[in-house]
Amino acid sequence: VVVEGAGGLFVPVDSKRDVVELIQTFGLPVVLVARAGLGTLNHVALSLEALASRKLSVRAVVLSRGVPGRDLAERDNRRYLEARHGVEVLGPVPHVEDARRRHLAFRRALAPLVPERARAR
Repeated sequence: VVVEGAGGLFVPVDSKRDVVELIQTFGLPVVLVARAGLGTLNHVALSLEALASRKLSVRAVVLSRGVPGRDLAERDNRRYLEARHGVEVLGPVPHVEDARRRHLAFRRALAPLVPERARAR
């Protein structure tokens, strides 16, 4: 089962609850998606801290390129996040305009998290 909480941990689900509370309610492990380039170290650190304070399990961080081209910060982000936070980092998923090809790029990046028997579906 995959439950997507698009937009971030503190995006409102209703007038009283945010996505992070939805995650807590279901008790699911988190796959945090973050931009691959500049700003991701702070974004991921704050998100991991918020999840840890709620004792929520983080399965992996997936880096994604939201725009064409490469960002110089992207070169070291993966290594730094893995070393500093001890979390598995996947990607970066390339920027792809075509929705179907982008979906396939995400499937490839997430493959290490999916048991082999489920990948064929």
